[in-house]
Amino acid sequence: MNVYRSSSGKDKPKVRFDANRVTDPHKFQLDFWTKFKDKLEATGKIPSLQTPQPHNWYDVRIGRSNILLNNVCNTQKNFVGVKLYIRKPVVDKYYPALASRKNEINLALGCEPKWDANPSAEDKTIALFHQTNLTDPQKEEEALDWLVQQTIVFYNVFSKEVKEII
Repeated sequence: MNVYRSSSGKDKPKVRFDANRVTDPHKFQLDFWTKFKDKLEATGKIPSLQTPQPHNWYDVRIGRSNILLNNVCNTQKNFVGVKLYIRKPVVDKYYPALASRKNEINLALGCEPKWDANPSAEDKTIALFHQTNLTDPQKEEEALDWLVQQTIVFYNVFSKEVKEII
């Protein structure tokens, strides 16, 4: 096995190239989010969308400060996902109110997302993920379609739910 010396002076195994990983993540991310925005825009279901950037996320506003849909595309672990992201300044007001309606929300979403995946974090999320192979163009297209569909569902359900919280 090939090894290299780390800055700490200890030998570590050399990372081998994984053919199932995206070779230029920034270019891939920019292309992915551009396609995502185009597909989402074509539906006419969400009124305002941001300009795609070469990040592993793409946010969609739902009408409340500090609450948004955070779409993710992880090229290292080959998954995409959509999360309702509630930031710390409003988490104490919105998360418990949403959690009290968990069953109704799950029913409206048509799935059971992961609620509060990281309980020790100050921000809270309600998330749904889809494992895929982002190096396969057909799988990438399927992942985009899945993400667009789930983003619309999350937008419709959560924009209504958070607006009803006083």
